[in-house]
Amino acid sequence: MAALLTRATKGSELEWTELDKNFTETERRTGAGWNDNVEQIRPISGPDAPPVTEWADGMSGYEFLTGQNYACFANFHMKHDYKVGSMQYPHLHFVTTSNLGGVVRIGFKYTQARRCDDTSGVVVFPTPTTLYLNFTIPPSSALTHWVAEMPEGFGIPGTNVNVDSVIPMRIFRDGTSPEDTFTQSIWALTVDLHYEVDRATTPSRTPPFGLP
Repeated sequence: MAALLTRATKGSELEWTELDKNFTETERRTGAGWNDNVEQIRPISGPDAPPVTEWADGMSGYEFLTGQNYACFANFHMKHDYKVGSMQYPHLHFVTTSNLGGVVRIGFKYTQARRCDDTSGVVVFPTPTTLYLNFTIPPSSALTHWVAEMPEGFGIPGTNVNVDSVIPMRIFRDGTSPEDTFTQSIWALTVDLHYEVDRATTPSRTPPFGLP
């Protein structure tokens, strides 16, 4: 990280170009932007549990077979740099070993609640909502690192999401849907939320976190 230049370290007044560099570096560190909330996928039990198989030499993962509704779980905790009220976009990183093309249909089933002492919103987990994404895999793309992400405006609304909110999520392949036309397996690697940030930290560690 670039160091900000001060008069004390320079030993004289700063020039305009040096001041501009300081402002640019400050904006880079603290300006609004995007970040990744990354969670490792967690296995489930029961008939929807995906098998762990090898997709490359020595590389194994959860295999989501065609014609099945295999699923995994992740629990997202919203960080203190989250831009309160903004939408989050779930996305699945995955790979396939096939060179065939087709559409794989991914589901993100989620619920969300604020922490119990956050009086500014709902603290009871509501009935889950499911987002569906039809992702096209082109032919001749074996071992490509794919990212299936909800499009702009169709993510998780920020209506009841605050710092320290938790978003439990079930990620699954909707393989029995006629819209899933990819006849081969995919291997889930990790699942993330893209979310907007507008601060580095919050002034307080508990609700209302010192936010306006």
